[in-house]
Amino acid sequence: MINLIEDLKKVSRMNLDWEKMQNLDDDKGTEPYDIKSLSDFKNKWRFETDHEKVKYALMRWFRYWCAKTDENLFVECGATPNPDKTDPLWDFELNGIKFDLKSTRLPSGIERPTTYKDIGELIVLYYRRASERKHNWQNRLFLVHLNEEDRINFSKKKEIISLYTKLGKPYTTTIDGHTVTADVLFVE
Repeated sequence: MINLIEDLKKVSRMNLDWEKMQNLDDDKGTEPYDIKSLSDFKNKWRFETDHEKVKYALMRWFRYWCAKTDENLFVECGATPNPDKTDPLWDFELNGIKFDLKSTRLPSGIERPTTYKDIGELIVLYYRRASERKHNWQNRLFLVHLNEEDRINFSKKKEIISLYTKLGKPYTTTIDGHTVTADVLFVE
């Protein structure tokens, strides 16, 4: 895990940008799941001449493994992992609730909410954006990075997650007729 974290930090220093939204067409052929190190990534992609495709694949690899590391932090702090690693509906169970973890950032033009009402509105926004495409309404925890440097600050995230696993109280709300339990944790 330590080597993976070092690799993720190296990629973050490259200052790569998606330059476009992640999408199913570009996702084809860029699966990051079995590539467990930066050297493995470089080896797999060494003959690809389409530099934009390589950059897209690298960003996808980076985001995927950052999210997996975030899930592991929840487990280290007391959550129970989903025994089925391929289950798309939940990543871990916390206080009897099964959650899907979404590592994300604030949408453009939205500042960090400070009130219960504003956080609730942010939760609705995140669900509507994700669920209108995938029709998934599972319980979610949103780990929101206020800047890209926070995405790789795993020690800061572990502090936030540890506190949340002890004291956090997620919201239960109804969105478009679907009852969900969710919360937002800000990494700053």
